[in-house]
This record gives sequence, structure tokens and C-alpha cells, in this order.
Amino acid sequence: VNLIETLAAGPCRTGIESLQPQDMNSKTWTDKVLAEQLRLLYHNAPTPVMVSVFVSAVICWALWDISDRTTLTGWFVAIFVTASVRIFLTIAFEHSSNSHQRIGLWHTLFLVGTYISALLWGLSAFLIFPYDSPIHQSLFTIVISGLSAAAVASLCPSWLATSGFLGLTLAPLAARFITLGDDYSNVLGAMVVLFLFTTDTLKRELQQIP
Repeated sequence: VNLIETLAAGPCRTGIESLQPQDMNSKTWTDKVLAEQLRLLYHNAPTPVMVSVFVSAVICWALWDISDRTTLTGWFVAIFVTASVRIFLTIAFEHSSNSHQRIGLWHTLFLVGTYISALLWGLSAFLIFPYDSPIHQSLFTIVISGLSAAAVASLCPSWLATSGFLGLTLAPLAARFITLGDDYSNVLGAMVVLFLFTTDTLKRELQQIP
């Protein structure tokens, strides 16, 4: 097996965390694969990050007359600041001359940004949730589920990033629906749980994680 064959098989086939050298002779090969997968993470990041800002603005606009405006504004500012920091990290990574020598650090920084972003989206189910509008609740579910599905493609080189984003984003939404107690909310909650399970299973199959 060589580096070209491994990467040609797809960056999702093996997550960053699962690649460990089996012996000293494989260390150089493994480092090259890890460095390339880390590069893919940062290369994939800008578009979904910017899309998340746009989508959050649309949500705030749609809920402006339904949810508390101060909370909406604060949530959007948090999304925007987090996205800005993640874009800054991407630029810093691309201009770093020794990123391949500090794979663990850059991966950790990427995970922190991803988790904060996912947590903000998860908290939206409690902070700006449209309790009195089933139509807006459905829109809410579609948007967050869509973001989560897109995350599988952009974050797949790292199973920690993918799993963390899916869990932190979808689990709070499912919990919010289930705690509402009515039949409509229970159905939506069950669908979110099913979507989370299905997406996570797909992610594992793509990455071939046992």
C-alpha cells in the first residue's frame, strides 16, 4: 500500500485518529497520510463555515417575529464570531510552514472550532426554538438536519470531528422535541434520532471504523 493508493481510495476511508504506525518503517508513510487528511479538513472548511453563517442569518430573519430578538441577535453574533475564528485558523494553517510537523495541534484546534460551532447549533434548539409554530419547527429541523448531512462530507477525514458535530447538533434538537410531549413533536423527535443514527452509520461505513 502506498500514499497515492490510500488517498485515491478517498479521504473518508480512514479517519485521522485511526491511522497509527504499526512499526517504525511505516511512520513516514503514516505522517504523510495524516498531513494530507488534515489538509483536506482545512481545505473543505471555508465553504460550509460561510454557508452556516448565511443559514443562521436566514433562520434569524424567519424567526424575528416569533423568538426573542435579543437572543436571536446574540446567537447569530456567536455563530459569526466562531465562523470568523475558524476562517482565520484555516488561513493560518495554509500559511504555516510547519503544519505537517504539528498535526496534533492543528487537528485539536480544528476540533475545538467544530465543536463550538456544533454546540451553538445544538443550543439553538433551546435558545431560539419556535415553540408555538409547527411550520417553523419543521423548517428548523430541515435546516439543522441539512447542515449535519453536509458535515459528513466536509468533516469525514476526521471521525472525531464528524461524530462530535452530529452529536452536538442533532441530540439537543431531538431532546427538545421529545420534551414537548405532543404527538407531532414526538414524531419529529423520533425522525431526528433516526436521522442521527443513519448519518452516523453512513459516516462509519465511509471511514471503515469498526
